[in-house]
Amino acid sequence: MVPAGHRIGLVRADAGFCVTAFFTALEARELPYIIVARLTPLVRKLVIHRIPEIEWQPVTRGIAVADVMATLPAWRGQARRFVCLRQTLTERPAASGRRLLECPGYTYRVFITTVPFAAELVTRMYAGRADCENRIKELKEDLSLDTFCLQSFDATDAAFRTGCVLYNLLMGFRETVLPSCWFERRLRAVWDRVFLVGADLIPNARRLRVRFAVPPEERPEFLQRLRTLSEGIPIAAQLEWKLTDANETNQAAGQTANVPVSTVPPSPYTPRASP
Repeated sequence: MVPAGHRIGLVRADAGFCVTAFFTALEARELPYIIVARLTPLVRKLVIHRIPEIEWQPVTRGIAVADVMATLPAWRGQARRFVCLRQTLTERPAASGRRLLECPGYTYRVFITTVPFAAELVTRMYAGRADCENRIKELKEDLSLDTFCLQSFDATDAAFRTGCVLYNLLMGFRETVLPSCWFERRLRAVWDRVFLVGADLIPNARRLRVRFAVPPEERPEFLQRLRTLSEGIPIAAQLEWKLTDANETNQAAGQTANVPVSTVPPSPYTPRASP
């Protein structure tokens, strides 16, 4: 277990970074790391085949872990810790990892690490990296941060960091305002369906009304979250406004509507919408 209150900066990388110079650079900076090892014949011989069956510790059904100290010729005698993850195909047919001809019935993943925790915890710590690829994809594809390059490196870096701030704001908006069914949707969906075509502004009895395009099943939670958000906005306390559902508002008038609404009185600084 990680001691309470103990935080470390951890480098997690795939097999593309399994290079001696990279290990040396991290260790010189005293940065802990977990890096996927390339399962070359030499690694299989010096690591996997050296682990006795009795040393494989079961984690859950079909999963076992083990660790061993070993050195490779390129390391010039320096030993490093290898943590091995083995999954049984009969119990986990869809298991990820590398299948080895000399060890049928299993898949293997091997990590090189300086983290001193138990082997099971090391594999779990690396597994947290998997979601990073989704965040990178959203930054590149949803916010188009990979489509520009400024003349100055510092300017490009500043623009990218500004895009990361925008990403965090959008994530906060999605988790604070939108219904829970939106949590698994890409930020592109939030951008297209909420910020671009999510609402319109109409005049109604000398008042301005904002109509949100929210499906009926999502309206109660949407309005609840919007009310919660408005309580934390200072300008909202200065406005005379209310949040209502159009269905509830128009029932007394015998009308039907299918969008939730937010109404605010017209401001002398706000242009009136045309009929």
